Amino acid sequence: MGMPEKHQKNNRGFSLIELLVAIAILGVVTIPLLHSFLTSARTNSKAKKTMEATSVAQNLFEELKASDLKGYLEADTVNTTKSSFPTSASDPTPIKDSDGNVIYKYTRKFDNIAFNDRNFYGEVILDPTDYTTKMSAVSGEATHYNSQPFSNISGLSKATNAFYIQPADQDIAAAKVLDLNHYQDVLDKMSRNISLTVEHDESSNLSKVFVTVTYKDERPGETGTVTAVDNQEIYNNSAELTNTLSNLFVCFYPMYNNYTSDDRIHPKETIKINNLSDYKMGVYLVKQTGRDDAPVYSARKPYYSIGLTVDEKVRTNDDESTVAVPFRKDKEDGSGEKVPNVITSIVSNLTYHTSVNSSQIQLTYLNNGSAPPANSYGITPGDLLELEDGKADLTRASSQLNIYKVTINVYDKKDAGVYEGLLTTMEGTKIQ
Repeated sequence: MGMPEKHQKNNRGFSLIELLVAIAILGVVTIPLLHSFLTSARTNSKAKKTMEATSVAQNLFEELKASDLKGYLEADTVNTTKSSFPTSASDPTPIKDSDGNVIYKYTRKFDNIAFNDRNFYGEVILDPTDYTTKMSAVSGEATHYNSQPFSNISGLSKATNAFYIQPADQDIAAAKVLDLNHYQDVLDKMSRNISLTVEHDESSNLSKVFVTVTYKDERPGETGTVTAVDNQEIYNNSAELTNTLSNLFVCFYPMYNNYTSDDRIHPKETIKINNLSDYKMGVYLVKQTGRDDAPVYSARKPYYSIGLTVDEKVRTNDDESTVAVPFRKDKEDGSGEKVPNVITSIVSNLTYHTSVNSSQIQLTYLNNGSAPPANSYGITPGDLLELEDGKADLTRASSQLNIYKVTINVYDKKDAGVYEGLLTTMEGTKIQ
């Protein structure tokens, strides 16, 4: 037998070239991974910082909402600044409220806001200009919306008051539903109806209020196309029947779709109050601004009006007189004078005139869906509903109301007086 063959062991290892190639391959693979890890870490850090800044903004907003505005602004006068607004480009006189007080824009700064071991810088800006009408298209005189005295809804309880606040973009959304490709044409011609129904059960004191908002495409050849964009219950006291509904607030944006004096008499914007439960209450109609300064509406505003219908339940006279109409009764002082026997009273910041050619409210009063009988007293629907000729009456049970657009900016605090870019912005509204 032959001897087994001996194999020589190879101990020479990797050559330098092989090692360099391996390092190069490792670098090609690991460098993008390391870059990805670093990018991810920076992104996560930035996202966390933004989330923390959002929390800071929310905390600032909650503090503002819970505070009386006067006390909030006086709490830190060192870091609170204010600036006024001229009435117009040609008139440097500052805009004032009905008491003669200048309306200001306020900015309150917050330095060194500590949150999760990080310091932020914040500023709260309160700007009333979006809610201030600087010029009237009819008379050319200043008619400051923020100067109108009317009920301060921020201090009213939702337990005893019903609120419908129309979303600012609702009209545009409805126009897009009617015709997405030509929604601007629809928006300039369509009609809108806001219908509010009050239901009340006397035995249980259960009250409910419902709202339905519908739009109609009024372009030639398109009439009859209707869309409902809102149908909801806005008040229900079933959880606490001891609460008694007092008022209904309807805050809406003007459409300005009246082009002629005839449109004023037959407006495309209508509101109907259905109060057939014989429930005594006040209705506040509040025209909101936001569109008043748009140049496209300047020619239409002189013809602006809404169609207001109030429908109640038929009632008889206290004295059962055959000459008085069903909604009249004797004055309690024994004078024999007749006074309205109506359930619904109307308060509005729109002007009401007995002349339909100048009134911003085209008023219809119904008893159980039908026109009331003619009366021998010369009483108008405006008299019945306590609207006074020529008055923009939002003054009953009222207080001065100022509405501010709130902008909260939060920045990253680096060093003393040094800040990074804006981390987050939050917007809202403050009613004083």
